[in-house]
Amino acid sequence: MARRTCSKIAGWAAVGLALAFAAPAMAQTKLTIVTFAGATNLPIWVAIDKGFFAKEGLDVTQEVTRGSVASTEGLMSGKYQFGSSALDNMIANAEGMGDTKIEGFDLVGIAGVHSGMNKVVTRPEIKTYADIKGKPIATDALTSGYGLVLIRILQMKGLKLNQDYTAAPVGSGPNRLNAMKEGKAVAAALSAPEDLEAKKLGFNILDDTTELIGAYQGSAIVVRRAYAKAHEAQVLAFLRAIIAATDYVSPTRRARSPR
Repeated sequence: MARRTCSKIAGWAAVGLALAFAAPAMAQTKLTIVTFAGATNLPIWVAIDKGFFAKEGLDVTQEVTRGSVASTEGLMSGKYQFGSSALDNMIANAEGMGDTKIEGFDLVGIAGVHSGMNKVVTRPEIKTYADIKGKPIATDALTSGYGLVLIRILQMKGLKLNQDYTAAPVGSGPNRLNAMKEGKAVAAALSAPEDLEAKKLGFNILDDTTELIGAYQGSAIVVRRAYAKAHEAQVLAFLRAIIAATDYVSPTRRARSPR
């Protein structure tokens, strides 16, 4: 009797196991987030690597942009569903002051990422702010993308745009560093890893931008209003995964967060 019971149990277990393997995997929503390069993407990498997105039913791919204009255009066209971008990019375009005019612009920030984490970096021969006078600097875009941050700092140091120096909009951090390497610019606002690479090359770190200008919302997670309205569940799932990944990266933040 016991043997027959065990055989039945084993038989049902085998059937269940076979059905489990035969059943198709739960479909996940495929999404793409466009970001700039650098260590500020750590929560996104963790959310992908540790399965926080997958737990929320999302299959997320990260793509690195060549600049804020390309990132914004990709988000507006639907190529990307989410972005991590300097918040001033969104503000400039919303107020019609972006480097390009985009019809129907409706990108909004839905979560803060960091305060920019930028350093004021200069070529080896530029040892003070006064040395920048009469020379070009490199920015992402002229009206946003941390360009405003560096321009504001230079203004604080007594230098006025298009009077004491010029600005070349070359795109993302790697492009700004390359512009300085090639002698096309003498200063730029850079974050990791470009600022670390620049330091190894003998470039100067004049200041930390956050320390100079105070509280500043640097990068943010952004999304189109139209997409968020039509895909509320996916947006909330994305945010839950990012929050979980951020808590994983920074346990002290988790301990301080109200629950």
